[in-house]
Amino acid sequence: MSAVETLLPEDLEIGMTTVKDEIRSRVLATIRELHHQAGGLSRIHRTHPALYAQARRAFGSWRAAVAAAGLDYGHELHQSLRRGLMMRDQRRALWHALSRFLLEHPAADDDALTAARPELARRVRRCWGGVAGAIAWAEQGRARGRVGGPGPDPAHAAAES
Repeated sequence: MSAVETLLPEDLEIGMTTVKDEIRSRVLATIRELHHQAGGLSRIHRTHPALYAQARRAFGSWRAAVAAAGLDYGHELHQSLRRGLMMRDQRRALWHALSRFLLEHPAADDDALTAARPELARRVRRCWGGVAGAIAWAEQGRARGRVGGPGPDPAHAAAES
């Protein structure tokens, strides 16, 4: 009998296998549930880092865990990229509409936007949390060399007033 066999008796090995199988089945159930709830698995590594790490330990990779859950990883990746690009385009169009409003109303805040353009205000709140969040997003984009989209710069418009 080797030293390893004395440290890991058969019943303990069976217990470890059962624990590993239980962990794997919980990971798979959670992946399926998140896919069903969110309609996709994008950014799981950011939103559920513990699940992502556990899936990688249990299955060797996130791709293998998604496949073991019965999902097509390639399709999920494609859908995620498509949704991301679509959201980017929608955000840019929304920024364009908001920046035009801010040119016409340089001192506008959330209340002024809600009074004048309630649908635009609702979309801005959903996307950025409010006018200040939208302006901060645009300024971050400019700092990184990416403009929030076509449209006037509200800071420039305020300076001209």
